[in-house]
Order: sequence, then structure tokens, then C-alpha cells
Amino acid sequence: MARVTKLDASVNELRGRVPAEWGSMFNLRYLYLRSNGLTGPIPATVGSLNLFTVDIRNNQLCGCASSRWLSSYFITLRADPAMHASNCSTVNACAVDESSSVAERATLAFLQGFAVSMPSLQSTWADTRYCAWPGVMCNTDDTVTLDLSGVALTAAGSLPEVSDGVDGSLIPLTQVRISGKGAMVSGSLPASWGRLTRLKNMNLTGNALTGPLPADWRSLIALRTVNLGNNALSGTLPAEWSSWTGLETLDLSNNALTGPLLLEWRSWTGLQTLNLSNNALTGPLPAEWSSWTGMWSLDLSNNALTGSLPSEWSSWTGMWILNLDSNRLSGTLPVNWSSWTEMQKVNLGNNALSGSLPTMWGTLRWLSVLNVSRNALNGALPANWSSMKYLTSLDLSVNTVHGTLPEEWSNIHTLRQLHLNNNELTGTIPRSMGLLSLSTVDISRNQFAGCALRQWRESCSITLRADPPMTTGVCGAGTSCGVDGGHDASSSGPSRTSSSSPSAPSTSGKCEVSGCERCEIGAPHVCAQCQSGYTVTGTKTCQSPPSGVAADARAGAVVAAVTCAVLAFSLALTL
Repeated sequence: MARVTKLDASVNELRGRVPAEWGSMFNLRYLYLRSNGLTGPIPATVGSLNLFTVDIRNNQLCGCASSRWLSSYFITLRADPAMHASNCSTVNACAVDESSSVAERATLAFLQGFAVSMPSLQSTWADTRYCAWPGVMCNTDDTVTLDLSGVALTAAGSLPEVSDGVDGSLIPLTQVRISGKGAMVSGSLPASWGRLTRLKNMNLTGNALTGPLPADWRSLIALRTVNLGNNALSGTLPAEWSSWTGLETLDLSNNALTGPLLLEWRSWTGLQTLNLSNNALTGPLPAEWSSWTGMWSLDLSNNALTGSLPSEWSSWTGMWILNLDSNRLSGTLPVNWSSWTEMQKVNLGNNALSGSLPTMWGTLRWLSVLNVSRNALNGALPANWSSMKYLTSLDLSVNTVHGTLPEEWSNIHTLRQLHLNNNELTGTIPRSMGLLSLSTVDISRNQFAGCALRQWRESCSITLRADPPMTTGVCGAGTSCGVDGGHDASSSGPSRTSSSSPSAPSTSGKCEVSGCERCEIGAPHVCAQCQSGYTVTGTKTCQSPPSGVAADARAGAVVAAVTCAVLAFSLALTL
């Protein structure tokens, strides 16, 4: 009947289900089945036909009308209200009985296992209409989603096995999400779930799951995303999982996994994100992973990985995020990683990397965060890193970098945090760096000459850490920083957003004394600088000079007061 365009069986006494085989009538445009005794759901094969008119009213059909019928402007659909309600999968759920399909019975048997292993579900999962159970969604394409993330579990439970008598390949379960339950979901990962071959997305993060990663899950070849992070899983990474050739995302972070990274996983040619951070993994970084040409986010931080950084990974031209912080990696920074022209965040801190900073990395123009701190890097600061026009945070601290601070870096207008402490940098700070809108600057424990920039010392919005000679009244080779005011934060003490030296009172703690050398327009009683002979104490108050000097100060106070009054009067006239 492949050429049939119109089928009208209305107002009869037809019983049973709409045959799925009718989906092969590709030329069918008009289907009239109203006023019969038809039961069960509309088969997905029939629901996908390019129909113009469908009339299925006055039957006993369950579930939802085809999503294609519901969404198309070109289809006239006549169906009972329950079949096109927004919650049709619940209010019109199909019961599972002996007349149900084998797949429905297999699905019911598997889901009933949850009601046994999770006591909190027993009261609401009591009947056979699993599409109406809280946390179970029956989709219009005949697939099933299990999402218990929003279901309250009041008693501890575990994940059920797939019964031996159940064919897991018949269960249309494509998505499982049971996350954030803590101690309410414990036990091991069921090896029998390897028979749920239609599973595409699995999220079991944030529970109390223990034990190994099942090698029997090798059969889950339809998987696209797997998230098992924030549990207490142990053992090694399964080489058998290399069969997941369509995998796009894997998160095993914050567990207790051990052993090496697997070169067998190179078969995941479509992998985009991998997070194995905060485990106890060892061994080298596999160069074979260069086959992941779609990779854009890799986090292997806080493990015990060794060896060098693979230059072969330069094939990941779409990389955005790389975090290898806190491992035992050695060798040099690969020059050809400059091919990561879309890279945004790189963290290689707290390793044993050596060699110079690659000048070629100046091509990473989209980079916003770069951290290579706590390594053994040396050489000069590359001037052409000024091409990193979107860099907001740069941390090169605790290395052996030498030379001067490139004046070209003043062109990185987006820079907010600059950490250069604990290196061997020399020379003076380029004045043009003062034009940057920095919030944190750490240049302590270097060999800089001269003073920290006045803008850095005076701004209360900058946290400045510098060696004391660079922030006191006299710095460098006897060069006076004058009485600029501002703030500094010494490397020998905690950061301060406002502090003062005897010759440079802070902008937020100036001395309120009448005897002063000059005063600020608009605030004639607040001196920008104490009268000669006064000193600023740790409590930001002025201490009187000896009596002889005090007399001179009182004499000068009259002149200062008149000056302040004139300035204030002039300001009032201009306003």
C-alpha cells in the first residue's frame, strides 16, 4: 500500500493498536480513524509521516500525539484534548499490561528496580503507568528520560541492576540524571547497565558512589555525555571504554581514580571536553590524544602526572580552556601551541616546567587568563605578548624570569591582574604601565630599580605588593619618591588597600591639622601633607613635633589657614 494517499476507517469498531508498519506508507496524506476503539500510543513511525490531515478523535489512545503533528502549521490535527495537552505524557500516560509491547514491559521492569533500591520512590511509583511517575518522562519519539534530580530522596538508596531476564537493548532509556543526592545515592556503578545500549546521556555527579568504573560499560556505544564527578569512585581508567567512539563529554573529576591516562582513548575522535581533575592519576600525557581534533576544554589539574607537554596537541586548533595545574610536569612550553588561536584560559601553574616563555604565544590573541606560576621558567618577558589584546590575568610568579618589564605590555588595556613576584626582573617600571586599569599588581621579590609607579601607590582600588624600597619615601639608588601619597603593600606583610609612610600620608588617612604646608581645594581642613616636623603614626594621626618646631608650625598655621580660605572661596565662585 505504498501508493495510498488517503485512508479513512472512521466510525467502525476497530480494536487494538495502530500498526507501526503503517509508517511505510510514505505517500499517505490523509488519515481518518475517529470513533473506533483503538488503544495504545501512536507509533513513532506513523507520527513521522508527512500528513496533511489527521483525525483520531473518540478512541482510547494514550500518550501524546506526534510532536510533528503538534508543531506543524501544515497539518490539520483532530484529537482528544488529552493527547495534545502540555502534560499529555502524564495525564494520558499508557498503562503497561500483558498487551503492552515487549519494550514497555522491559522498561517497567527496569524502572521498578529503582522503587526497590530507593525506598523514597515506593509510594509514588506503585502502579504500572511509569510515564506518570515523578522523575520519568516519556517522550514523543518513544524514548524515556529518567531525571531524579528534582525528586526528594528521604532515605538512602543505590542504583539497581538490570535483571537477568530483561533485554536491556529493548529499553528506550536515553537519558539518566540522578545528581546532587549526596549520601542518599551510594553503592557501586551497576555493571549490568552496560546492557542499556540506547543510553546517550548519563549524569550521576554529586553522589556517594564508590567502587571501580565498570569495564562492562563498553557496550554503551551510543553515549555522548557521561558525568560521574564528585563521587568516591576508585580504581583505574577502563581501556574498554575506547568503544565509545561517539563520546563528546566525560567528567570524572573529584574522585579517587589512579593509574595512567590511556592512549586507547584516542578513538574518541569527537571528544570535546574532558575533566579528570582532582584524582590521583599518574604517568605521562598521551601524545596520541592529538586525534581529538574537536577538543576545546581539558582539565587534568591536581593529579600526579609526569613527563612533558605534547607538542602534538597543537592539532587542537579549537581549544578554549587548558588546565594542567598542580602536577609534576616537566620540559618546555611547546612553541607550536601557538596554533591555539582561539584559546582563552591556560593554567600550567605548580609544575616543574623549564625553558623560556615562547614568543610565538603572542598569537594567542583571545587569551584572557595565563598562569605559568611556580615552575622553573627562565628567559625574558616576550615583548610581543602585547598582542594578547584580551588578557585580563597574567601570573608568571615564582620562576627565574629575568630582564626588564616590556613597555609594550602597556598596550594590554584589558589587563587587571599582574603577578610577577619571585623572579629576577630588573630595571624600572615603564611609566606607561600606569595607564592600565589594574586591580592587583605583585612585583615583589625581584631586583627592580626605582619606585613603584605613582598611580599604583596612590590608587585605593589597586592591591599593590612590592618590596619596601619601591614604596617608601626613598627607593632605588637614593632616588626619592617624593611625597606623592598613595598606598602600597609590601611583600613582607599582608596586602593593604591603604597605608602610609612618614613622608607620604595616605589619601584615605590624611592628617587633620591646622598647621600644614598645603591643603586640598574643597576640603580646606584636610592637609595633603603634614607641616614639616610632624610625623604620621601607625594609627594615621599626626604626632606633634618638638616644642621649638611646634612654635614654627603655629606661626605657619596662620598663613596656611588664610591660603585655605582663599582657595575655598575661589572654588565657591567657580561653582
